[in-house]
Amino acid sequence: MEIDWGENGYPTLHYERIRSARKYSLVAFGVTGCLFLCGLGGSVFGFFPPLLAAFFGALFILFGLIGAFVSIYDTTRYVQIIPYFQRQLGGIDTFFAGRTMVCFLKQLDRIAEKQNSKPISSFGFADDLLGEELVWHDPKIGLQTIYAIQSVMQQSNIPDAIGRPLLSDLTKWQHALERAASEQVSFCVLLRHGDSTSGHEWDVRQGSAF
Repeated sequence: MEIDWGENGYPTLHYERIRSARKYSLVAFGVTGCLFLCGLGGSVFGFFPPLLAAFFGALFILFGLIGAFVSIYDTTRYVQIIPYFQRQLGGIDTFFAGRTMVCFLKQLDRIAEKQNSKPISSFGFADDLLGEELVWHDPKIGLQTIYAIQSVMQQSNIPDAIGRPLLSDLTKWQHALERAASEQVSFCVLLRHGDSTSGHEWDVRQGSAF
């Protein structure tokens, strides 16, 4: 099977999140920049004390410049897809996997479809942390997709720099979905941006990635 591995295949939602981050960054930059200029102008003409201008300047640096940079950088630097389960499974290792899979998601979806399996994208990418409604799926169907992709990749001539990390991620997904299938725990696929998390996040979320 001929698959073009020459370009990234991020899902459409990834680019929507990037546009959203850039929009937020421009708003933060513009609002804080205007406040700084108003404070500076008011200070020069004696309408505001210099301390207020300094405060607006600090606000501009912290929330305008730094906030804009962090928002865009975090969205573009670290992106992954992970299996997301209705409850905690334990003993799985997928939370830090999926970075290579998301880079070549369109290619993986194409392989699955040619093998008459559901594409990985069909299991995602709603995020309950953003107020989106989750759609849960049978892990056995997800396993059929992973098995089909693994079978084709193991028989294909894929560059090691791509094939090895992809197969590593797929193997971790396989183990997690096999565990979920044995315990009859439904799953979906979560698209995550940024490499930070907290216990509070997983207390708020409906499901678990662990």
